Amino acid sequence: MNRVRSLGPNWIRINVPALDQPRPSIIFQYNSFFQAYMAAAKQNLQNYVTESESKNTRRQTKGHMNRFIRWLAEPPRLETRLPETIPPEELDVYIGDFIFSLRNPKGGLYEPSTINQYHCSIARYKLRDQRLITSGGASRSQ
Repeated sequence: MNRVRSLGPNWIRINVPALDQPRPSIIFQYNSFFQAYMAAAKQNLQNYVTESESKNTRRQTKGHMNRFIRWLAEPPRLETRLPETIPPEELDVYIGDFIFSLRNPKGGLYEPSTINQYHCSIARYKLRDQRLITSGGASRSQ
């Protein structure tokens, strides 16, 4: 049902569709457009982040993550899942324990900047897979 709306004495009358009538075709078109837009925006952001990282940063992140995954597989954890399949709350505890247990090859403690590099590498890896980011704000491992 259309309603006639007057815009004043000097204006013409126009037909305005009733707002209480559903318009599924327009809603469907909007949702399809929005989903396509969001997918393209996410892909563009991932491409930008990947391209803006230096080769050394990618190498360092890969090395740190390999060490973290090996650490997960060692006793007493014996974790066989990849980090992206571990629930965020459980992963957060693992990351905190890993950062706390880091030692250099001689058995001594790393410098704070090295520990920060490990933490940043894990954060970069987490940002690449949005499923790893918790919605509860800052994690305990920070």
